Amino acid sequence: MNRIAMLRKEKGLSQSEFAEVFQVTQQTISAYEKGKRDPDSNTLRKMADYFDVSIDYLLCRTNDRNPSKQTYSKEELTPLVPEEYRELFASQNIKYIEFAKKMKKEEIDPDDLIEGLKIYIEVKKKYKNK
Repeated sequence: MNRIAMLRKEKGLSQSEFAEVFQVTQQTISAYEKGKRDPDSNTLRKMADYFDVSIDYLLCRTNDRNPSKQTYSKEELTPLVPEEYRELFASQNIKYIEFAKKMKKEEIDPDDLIEGLKIYIEVKKKYKNK
C-alpha cells in the first residue's frame, strides 16, 4: 500500500477530504496513491508536516516515521537556541554537538529545555542580586 494512502486512512479521511486539506482534486490524490503522479516538493513537505513524518518516510525510503538526526553542528543548533539563551550556553561551556546528542539520548523535549533554561536564568539572577 502507498504510504500516502496508508497515512490518509489512519487519519480516517477519504480521498476527497484529504484533497480539500491540500487544495487539490480527488483525482490528484488518487494519482499520488496509485503512483501515477508524484507530489511536488512543496506538497511533500506539507504532507510530511501534516502527518508528522519525514519526507523519506512518505517516499518509502525509510520505515522510521520521523528519524531524528544523530549529530548537529554548531551552525545548525545556534539558530534553534533563542538569542537570550545563547550566552548562557556559552558561559556554561555547553558544547552544542554533545548537548544535542544528550538531548536525543535522554529524549529531552526542546520545549522542556527552554522552560528549564528560563527557570535556571531566574534563579541565577536572584542569587546574583543577593
